[in-house]
Formats: sequence, C-alpha cells, structure tokens
Amino acid sequence: MSKASGVLALIGGALAAVGVFLAWIDIGGLLVITGWEYFDYGGSFEELNFYMVPLIVLVLGVIAILLAGISLGGKTGGGSRLFFVIIGLALIVLPILFILDMNSGLFTTEQLMEILGIGFYMSLAGGLLVLVAAVIPNAK
Repeated sequence: MSKASGVLALIGGALAAVGVFLAWIDIGGLLVITGWEYFDYGGSFEELNFYMVPLIVLVLGVIAILLAGISLGGKTGGGSRLFFVIIGLALIVLPILFILDMNSGLFTTEQLMEILGIGFYMSLAGGLLVLVAAVIPNAK
C-alpha cells in the first residue's frame, strides 16, 4: 500500500471516529444529538439494533486508523487492501442504515436530509476516504 493510501486511510478513519462525537441530528440548533448520544440512548449489547450504528462506526474508524498506521510503517502485506475495502464499505453502509432507520416513520426523507448533522457527514466521508485509499494503485 502506498504512503498516499495510508495517509488517506488514516484521515478517513479519523473522520469517521471523530464524526461519532459530533451532531448526527441537528434540528436547527434546538435539538442536537451526537452519534454517541444516539448510541447511548438505545444501544444495547444484548440485542443488535440501529442504535449500535455509531458505536460500530467508531470501532471501524479506530481499526482503520490502526491499520493505516501499521501500513505507513511498512509492516503490511498485500492483504491490507481487502481490509480497507471492507472497512470503507461498512463505514459507508452503516450511516445509510441509520438514515433508513430514521426514515422508517420518524421523518420524511426531505426532513431527514435537512436535519442530518456534520458528524453524520464526517463519518460517511471518512468511509469514502478509506475506500478510496484501498483502490489507489501502488506507486512503482
């Protein structure tokens, strides 16, 4: 994996992880719910539910950071790309599942698009960067 890929994956993992602690729902500044607060409200280790999405995003972001650090240190083989593809795709799909859950009766799609906060978009962008890092060809 090239240095550019490692740096992109590092930035992507950091964006995803930090995004969990910023607003995922922001209703005009009157009600702001971070990803972590959303998890804290209904997340349970006994049953898997959509409240777990921010926690999973956080864990995958940290894993991406660790793998990127290892990759930048030159300690990985060719298989690291597959891990970054899987993590990147998961970091993109999980926020989309969050939207689907919120859209299941709570808000219309138009309302939901207006109230999604910066943390949600940061986590989504982080996943995209991790995925891009996985597909950048190695410099020869």
